[in-house]
Amino acid sequence: MQKLVLTEIQAFTKRLVRQAINALGGNRAAAEFTGIEGSELSRFASDDVDRHISLWRAMELDAAAGDPILKAWARRRGYEILTADEKTELVDNVNKLVGKLAHATANLQSHALEAASDGKATNNEIKETEVRAGAVIDVAEDTVRAITRLRVVG
Repeated sequence: MQKLVLTEIQAFTKRLVRQAINALGGNRAAAEFTGIEGSELSRFASDDVDRHISLWRAMELDAAAGDPILKAWARRRGYEILTADEKTELVDNVNKLVGKLAHATANLQSHALEAASDGKATNNEIKETEVRAGAVIDVAEDTVRAITRLRVVG
């Protein structure tokens, strides 16, 4: 018997089917959740069987398992799927980061004005200015990453 050769996409899909089945507690539990026979689920998950799950069956299995298939396909395509609660949490995080950015910027401005007030800067004042500027950069980069996660696709 000749070994079945799967395309990259077929192998990826079968791996995701296995993950969804495992997330539900195995074939028997997955069959109860989805109504798909356990033996059929085994064939869909097996790399040695040329039987592939249909899209609508995959979506049934995925929904029952908490969307591991959908999320993995999105990641593979460069997207991230967020629930409404996760999106709200991200927006709240952006708000907090903007507050931290304002605070870090104010600290840098205050220190720079104080360091320059006598017309000369000591080595310690320069080092502290660099530290405070680094804090601004770090928070600014965190803010950009958080905003990027809210990107609208399409």
